[in-house]
Amino acid sequence: MGAGKSFISRIFKEYGYVHFDVDKIAKNVIDKSLECKYELKDFFGEDILDGNLNLNREILGLKAFDSAKNLLELGRIVNSYIKSEVERLIFNMENKIVIDAATLFKSGLNEFCRYKIYVTASLDIRCKRISERDKISKEVVIKRVLAQREEIFFKEKCDFILDTSLEEEKVPKKISEMIIQIESI
Repeated sequence: MGAGKSFISRIFKEYGYVHFDVDKIAKNVIDKSLECKYELKDFFGEDILDGNLNLNREILGLKAFDSAKNLLELGRIVNSYIKSEVERLIFNMENKIVIDAATLFKSGLNEFCRYKIYVTASLDIRCKRISERDKISKEVVIKRVLAQREEIFFKEKCDFILDTSLEEEKVPKKISEMIIQIESI
């Protein structure tokens, strides 16, 4: 969250990779699936849906990040829908793919990946990016960032680590080197 995954994915696209933004896929899946919305409503309460059964993401976000239990339940509900949709999208695709997913391991999407890249940045940089992007307070951002798994988990499970705290002009060079290494394996 706020580490620069989307920025990194755009650079991969320049190298011919198809980009799957799991946040956008998840939004689309949830918006279209009444079954998913009802599961969310049953756990988080009626106020997460309006009269037209549209999801109020702000209320859901506040409730989901209110406790570790709620966050786990959100993942449990939505991840199977997300995984099914990503699998449908990549089925028979022969292109090189980059899956942009903060929940890569929780959703099981890592099963579709030959290589996994952990994108990270300092807490200050992440908080600034998220706060500006989502127009939320630093306190809310910190609560969300700290709800994520610890960095050591990702470092142990990923093949590459990319710190976007580097000067912005250095990141594309690092990605280029990474792509050369990936494609030569």
